[in-house]
Amino acid sequence: MGTTHPTRPRRGVFDIDRDPHVWQGFVVRTAAFPIADLVRAIDQDPLGVDALLALAEAERFRRACAWQNRSIVTEMLPALHSGRATDNARARRRLRVLASYLQRYYTRNELIGFFGPGVWGTMTSDDGDMIAVEYTDTIRLEPSLETWALIELAKALSHGVRHLIAPHRKPGTHVGRRGAVIAGRRVEMDATRLAVLGAVDGARTPADLASELSLTQADIMAALDALCEVEAVTHELAVAPVLRGEASLIAQVGHDDPAARRVRGILESLVVARESTLEARTADEQIDAIRAFESQFAEIVRAESPRSADASTRRFHQDRRSATVGRTPLSLIGERRARISLPQEGARTANDVARVLRHPARWLTASVGDAFLREFSAAFDTMSPDGAAIPLRYLIQTAYDLSADRMLLEAPRAELFRRWQLVLAGADVSHEGEIDLGDVAQAVAVIEGVFASKRPMWFSGRLHSPDVMWRGARASTGAVVGELHLATVTADEHIGASFARAAELIADGYAAHPGPHPQFVVLHPTGRDETSALSYPSPHLAHDRAVYISLDEPSREFVPTRGRVVSIGDCTVSRGPGGDLEITAGDVGAFPALVVLGEFVSNLVSSAHSLYPRDVPSPRVRVGPIVIHRRSWVLPLEVIVGLSGEELRDVLEEKGVPRHTFWRIGATRKPQFLDSRSELLCASLRDAADRISGDTSAETVSLVEMLPAPEEAWFPDEDGFALTSEFRMTFID
Repeated sequence: MGTTHPTRPRRGVFDIDRDPHVWQGFVVRTAAFPIADLVRAIDQDPLGVDALLALAEAERFRRACAWQNRSIVTEMLPALHSGRATDNARARRRLRVLASYLQRYYTRNELIGFFGPGVWGTMTSDDGDMIAVEYTDTIRLEPSLETWALIELAKALSHGVRHLIAPHRKPGTHVGRRGAVIAGRRVEMDATRLAVLGAVDGARTPADLASELSLTQADIMAALDALCEVEAVTHELAVAPVLRGEASLIAQVGHDDPAARRVRGILESLVVARESTLEARTADEQIDAIRAFESQFAEIVRAESPRSADASTRRFHQDRRSATVGRTPLSLIGERRARISLPQEGARTANDVARVLRHPARWLTASVGDAFLREFSAAFDTMSPDGAAIPLRYLIQTAYDLSADRMLLEAPRAELFRRWQLVLAGADVSHEGEIDLGDVAQAVAVIEGVFASKRPMWFSGRLHSPDVMWRGARASTGAVVGELHLATVTADEHIGASFARAAELIADGYAAHPGPHPQFVVLHPTGRDETSALSYPSPHLAHDRAVYISLDEPSREFVPTRGRVVSIGDCTVSRGPGGDLEITAGDVGAFPALVVLGEFVSNLVSSAHSLYPRDVPSPRVRVGPIVIHRRSWVLPLEVIVGLSGEELRDVLEEKGVPRHTFWRIGATRKPQFLDSRSELLCASLRDAADRISGDTSAETVSLVEMLPAPEEAWFPDEDGFALTSEFRMTFID
């Protein structure tokens, strides 16, 4: 087996006085605006819309919408404010859209934009009870190109500099003794194309290939065009998963060549236009700045796209135009500059959450890992019946496919729910239907007995991140567990980790991981083609315990500053002496297959945990002062369709649904806030039910109690008003 480096948890990175160890760094996600303002507006005018329109007219709301949906500022609000008809279909649609954004900015904890920025906090040795929040500066803002826009830009600009770009093979493409195999299928091609495909390594340019193969550069370019057409190679500027994506494109055209200098100039002008969007002081100025950027961006893409694009390129642009109508290429990411200090009482609660959830998290992660490995092993056996070593490149596409295969979750999740029912079966039930598992020690003893299992062997399989919501600024007042993110760390992909302090915290935590194996990270081209579903972990979070598997992607942003890089061409898959599947990663050594491929499992399992299925009504579940599951209700859509607001409120009251909940229809729709006193918010739910009632995949609406309740919000904004918030912690199993 490969080299192992077990480490000891370090004080300063982990809370090592307790087991499991909780990272001392955590991220706080908040809503944009104080929840009390929304509740107060509804109380003042429950049947009307004037109070809610007043909230929407505020400059802070208009600036948020300038980034998210500027038609609210330019069309909807002026039309509604002018007193034009408010009872026709168009006005009702405008009000529904407005209600959707109001509930989002006032109640949903997010990390994107100045309307929901994150804050980084740390645990302290303070014996006090208060969670301290001290603002140190203004909010930091980062406008950034969306991934789809970077892809569009890279494709357009690549046309003029393709002679300088080193092509690389797509995952799953290889040349064997009997020809080319692309995504598992054998493809016939002439000798020239086969020779070019065999020579493509992600490092050699067309000129290098022409010299090596004794062909003209025109022959090489024609062969590469044909190979791109059959999706065997990619021959364009690479898109890196970073905030300032233009910088990675600029780095790839650093040649002393007229075409390269021209493309650099175009990109540098776009960077200036992007940064200028931060100079706006009002919503109207913001919209003008964003529009100016969009016009410049669109003109660059139009002017630089090839006039006689091949069929594949034309299809891409047609699909892209239809997929991005009405979307801005820019997004905004923000960070509140504040010091958040969680005292010892809060650290104890965080540790209690980790103790309660550790064994279910361990069991489910390991179970999905086993399911993944069975399918991957079957694919290996098909290619190598005798167990002999084959290149990892042959099977890497299988790993990508399995990382998005939700069918692998079905059996483990069914067993997860069954085991949780065993845990809950003997617990006390209050007259309100709340299940109390007793104190933490009692609950952990029962849970461990039901979920006893091996630890996952791969690096991130031992890292789990629960969302913890405090029911007041005093850490002793209790907490509510939101979503448990399995096999992932505190940061959301590259978004939260792109800020310097966050990157340092996460790198330190990775470096102090107590597991014996390195973390294997595929340097995947995020957001591109078949790899678009896998964007975690981010390659630029470099640390010394990492081994990065290169897919020969040419972008410099994919070269980590720490750790080791191994080419996928130097990796093989085989059966070890005991029959288990192993992957040899160059000179790093041979490891169990899941040690190398575990991050693919993390991508699949990250949001799979729950005590109950979403389509089943469930009680509140408590462990001591910690609510680990919020009460939920499930109603057939036909119960809601066609009801007036008053009738809907009567139905909800009859079912025992409280005033403040979050509702969801179907499996993918994001939860929406509902205040049952608000005619407008009730209408939003009813109209959604009306629109979806014919969809057999969405036959119910699920509602979950809002907990902490609005009056329990406490996290202060810069002016001292309370926001809803959640602390995303990470613990190591």
